[in-house]
Amino acid sequence: MTKSSSSGVSGLADLDDYAAHVKATEASHAMREDRLSIVNRVWSYRGLLPEADRLPQTPPWRGERIQDILQQRRGTTRPPHAAVAAAA
Repeated sequence: MTKSSSSGVSGLADLDDYAAHVKATEASHAMREDRLSIVNRVWSYRGLLPEADRLPQTPPWRGERIQDILQQRRGTTRPPHAAVAAAA
């Protein structure tokens, strides 16, 4: 993530770019979820960090749940493609 030169914090657009990058990786779903969860954890400590190192005040991804960002829940499988389901 890049830092904004005026405020010294990463912008929400940077977090959106990071989420898109993580979603596109070939890592397991659990690993992708963990990579986004750590951003939420760092954000929860923002009040303890120097102002120049803080994430924006708005929660990462505007509070959207990680499972919704990834469009999949941990421990679930995607439904079969319609052609596969029809062949069964």
